[in-house]
Amino acid sequence: MKKTVAINGIQYKLISNGLVEVTKNGERLGEIFINSGDWELIEGGVDPIAEAWEDGNGNVLSPEGWG
Repeated sequence: MKKTVAINGIQYKLISNGLVEVTKNGERLGEIFINSGDWELIEGGVDPIAEAWEDGNGNVLSPEGWG
């Protein structure tokens, strides 16, 4: 399992089994509280921002940041 995945210039870093830190050009965009299987989707190339995922707190992900 990879610990960091880049999709469309956005870095997704698996912090724990339920938490992903998201950055762009070194700037923190936010965190995603993921469900079982979500990290595997990201590893497979699914783009959480393009697909308008929520962060686990009701905030929709955006390339400008959230929450």
